Amino acid sequence: MATIGALVAQLTALIIFGVTEIAGSQSPIVGDPGLYRVIATAIIGGDVPYIDYPLEHLPGAVLPMLAVEGLSRLSGVGFLDLWPIAMGLAFIVTVAMANLFPTDFDAGRRVLWYSLPLLPLVLFRTEPWLMAWVVASMLFAFRGSWTAQVLSTVFASLTKGWPLLMFALPFQLSRRRVALVSAGATVAALIVVAALPGFREGRAFEGIHTETVVGSIVLTIRAFRGFDVQLISAAGAAYTVAPANATMLNALIGLPFLAIAGTQALRASDPTRLMRIVGLGVLGVILASPLFSTQFVFWLVPFVILTGTRTRRTFLVVAFLSLASIIVWDPHTLLWNLLVLVRNILLVGLGISWAREILSLGIPDASDRSLKPVT
Repeated sequence: MATIGALVAQLTALIIFGVTEIAGSQSPIVGDPGLYRVIATAIIGGDVPYIDYPLEHLPGAVLPMLAVEGLSRLSGVGFLDLWPIAMGLAFIVTVAMANLFPTDFDAGRRVLWYSLPLLPLVLFRTEPWLMAWVVASMLFAFRGSWTAQVLSTVFASLTKGWPLLMFALPFQLSRRRVALVSAGATVAALIVVAALPGFREGRAFEGIHTETVVGSIVLTIRAFRGFDVQLISAAGAAYTVAPANATMLNALIGLPFLAIAGTQALRASDPTRLMRIVGLGVLGVILASPLFSTQFVFWLVPFVILTGTRTRRTFLVVAFLSLASIIVWDPHTLLWNLLVLVRNILLVGLGISWAREILSLGIPDASDRSLKPVT
C-alpha cells in the first residue's frame, strides 16, 4: 500500500506541475530536486560545503543528495527522476517501521493514510529521509534499544535540528546520562555548522516567511487592501517585508505549546504518552519558526497518529489545505494568502486540541481505546 501510495503521489505531483504550468501559474511542487542536484554536483566537484559553497541544509540532509547524484552517475538515470524514487523508498521503510510500533492499532496504516495528502510534495523534498530516522528513533524507544535510539536521534538532529526533542525519550525513560551527553555533543556539532560562513549565508533572510502565522496575516491584509505584498526571495524561499519584531511575535505563538510539552514531558514515564508530548513540542517548533514551509507539516505525522480522533481529523484538514496551497501557489493573490491563513489558524487549533489531550492525563478520548499501547 505504501508503494502504491508513493507511485500515485509522484504521478499526482507531475500532473499538478503540468497543469499549473499550462495555466501559467507553475506550482513549485517538484522544484527542489533541481536545487539538490546543484548542491551535490558542487560538493562532488570539490567545493567544501559551508566553506567554499553556501549551503542552507544541515549535513544529514546533504547525504541523500550525494547518494542520489552518485547513483545517477553510475546508472545513467537522471537525478530528477531518481530523487522521488529514493524518497519513495524512504517513505516505504518508514511505514514498515511504524507498522512495528507496539500499539493495538495499525500504526503503519495510520502513517500511510495521514501522509497521503502531503506525499505529492514531500517526495520532492528531504522530509521522507528525515522521517525515516525519526520513526526509527520512536521504534527503538518502544523496544528499549537505547543505543540505536540515540544514534537515530543524533542523525535525525543533524538532518533538521528539531529532532533534538527526541532526546526526551531516553532522558525520561532511565537513560539520562546517555541522553544528556548525546544531546550536548549534537548541539555542539550544530553550533559549529551554524557558525560557518557558508551556512550563515545560505540561511540569511530578511522579513518573515510567507507561510508563517504572522507572515500570512501580513500578506492577507496587504492583498485584501490591494497593496503590493512586498515579496523577497531569500534562502531558497519566499519572504515578505515585515516589521523587525515580526519574527519575535511569530515565535510567541509557538512558545506556549513548547512550554506545555516541556513541563509535561518531565512528568511522563510512558513511551506512548511521551511521544505524544514530543509531537506537541514539534508543532510548537513549526509555529515558532520564521522559516515555516508547507513540508514542515509532514513532521507531525508519526506523532499525530498517537493522538485522539478530533486531533487527527484536524490534522487531515491542515494537510489537505497545505497541499492546496502548493497547487494554487501564488503569494501575490488574495486566494492563496487566505488559504494559508486559514491553514495556519487550524494549525494553531490543532495545537490547542493536542495540548488539551496531554493536559487531560494523556487520555484524548474516553472512547478511543486504540491509543493504549499493547502490554
